[in-house]
Amino acid sequence: MNDNPHIGSSTADFLKGEGLYEDVTAHAIKRVLTWQIAQAMPAEGVTKVEMAKRMKTSRAQLDRLLDPNNDKVQLDTIQRATAAVGRRRYTPRHPSTRPRYASSNGKYRVNTPSASRISWMIVK
Repeated sequence: MNDNPHIGSSTADFLKGEGLYEDVTAHAIKRVLTWQIAQAMPAEGVTKVEMAKRMKTSRAQLDRLLDPNNDKVQLDTIQRATAAVGRRRYTPRHPSTRPRYASSNGKYRVNTPSASRISWMIVK
């Protein structure tokens, strides 16, 4: 801990103390991934209609995927979206930065060791 009395604990410590750390981290990862997918679509010249066709899903499902506030997205949906824009999901192989997965009712949640080390990214 810091010796300065005017500096408190970290945000991660606060979130852990409130029991929110895992949910906030999973939500942050989802927002980053959907932002990367949304950025890749125009870069590849892919419209939402074409993207939905490539993913073999509906436009409404694609809109739910791209909604940054919707964190109820399954891992396979994100993987199909990354493939549809010619990208892949990259996960470093170092054990301390690799995300862990927890399945609950068929949904996947990503738990990372540290919010400062979001270890998923979309690469070409």
